[in-house]
Amino acid sequence: MGSNVKIVLACLFIVIFQSVAVAASGPYVRGSIGASFVEDISGSSPYNSSFNNKFNSGPVYGAAAGYRWDNLRLEGEFVFQENDYDKIQNSSGAYVDAKGSISNQSLLLNGYYDFLNESKFTPFVGAGLGVSKVEINDLLATGWSKSLSRDDTVLGYQLSAGVAAEVGESYQLVVYYRYLATEDPHFDSDVDYEFSSHNIVLGLRVDF
Repeated sequence: MGSNVKIVLACLFIVIFQSVAVAASGPYVRGSIGASFVEDISGSSPYNSSFNNKFNSGPVYGAAAGYRWDNLRLEGEFVFQENDYDKIQNSSGAYVDAKGSISNQSLLLNGYYDFLNESKFTPFVGAGLGVSKVEINDLLATGWSKSLSRDDTVLGYQLSAGVAAEVGESYQLVVYYRYLATEDPHFDSDVDYEFSSHNIVLGLRVDF
């Protein structure tokens, strides 16, 4: 297990165990939408011994339900993002045009710490751990004779920081940055990838 995963796991356990000692204050739900920026991906495949992929920005969507204990929150979240391929490096090292997309569907257990204060703005930090399905959808690059579609389900994790703004008695408008990454997926043992992305997200949280 990589060092980043160990850090996320430790942070999540700390939040969970600390929350036991804090008085319960109620459930909430949250929906979110934003932009995702996948980092360049390096890997290898039968078509190319080593390569580097570049992507366009794409949408990211999320839905979560959780429970808050004063300044601590624990939630389950589903996240979906998809990014179109832009360029792919061929066997000669040159970048050529590519079609298709890469998607990530993640189911995460997240823990958050809210920095409560007397204003209507509440900064927070969070971490999460779960499972992610990384999927290559109809990848076709210049010079290829056929497209490539593969998927793998691996460990996923996230780190986030943002601010919630009170817009009503039970409503919070949330803006945050999230780093979402996975363990390296292996596609049918013939394509190895790395996957990580940066997300800018806007959400609405409803407290009950």
